[in-house]
Amino acid sequence: MKKISKKHIITFIAVSLVHFVGTFFTMVSSLGYTLSNFDNPSNIDPTKSDIFSNIIGILTFPLLPIFQLLNFENNIIQFTVIILNSMLWGFVLTAIFFMLTGKKKAKQS
Repeated sequence: MKKISKKHIITFIAVSLVHFVGTFFTMVSSLGYTLSNFDNPSNIDPTKSDIFSNIIGILTFPLLPIFQLLNFENNIIQFTVIILNSMLWGFVLTAIFFMLTGKKKAKQS
């Protein structure tokens, strides 16, 4: 079993933060777009709405859909689930990155 280095932890934190910021930005942008449609309903573009829905669905997978099945209405718990989801994405993407770069280094030597 390999030892976890400082580089692994920093990469994990960076990827998790980027994912969280991306998820949060997408949710806020989607909300802003939706609210602007209330002011001018004739300007609704279903394509943008579909794009935002799909991006949010991808970024919040797998924890938020599971959480929604449990029907919790607490905002703090929902926000915690989004943070945990970003950490899960960070862990998986970091593990994949280091597995691929480790194989590349093994082939080169």
